[in-house]
Amino acid sequence: MELRISAEARRLIAEGGGRLFVYPGAACCGGTRYIRTSTRPPEDADNGYAIEAEGVGIWVKPANGELPEFLEVEVRGKRRQKVEAYWNGCSFVI
Repeated sequence: MELRISAEARRLIAEGGGRLFVYPGAACCGGTRYIRTSTRPPEDADNGYAIEAEGVGIWVKPANGELPEFLEVEVRGKRRQKVEAYWNGCSFVI
């Protein structure tokens, strides 16, 4: 899995404790699962893969048993900045 993290995302992750959890949310809309991010571990945090990259820890839970080919981590928002992750370029998996 290739990991692409923007400098701004690295900064926000570091300010939030240095770890980011990336996982698919609950299924909706015919099986679509939107990608969620959090600085707090989800309930099933032991069912994922931890990656140390560029000074931050990224934990990724597989979707449908697979990891993405690449995971992009960026910051969105101007007033309320939030770290977002994109699974193979998408904000969701099916």
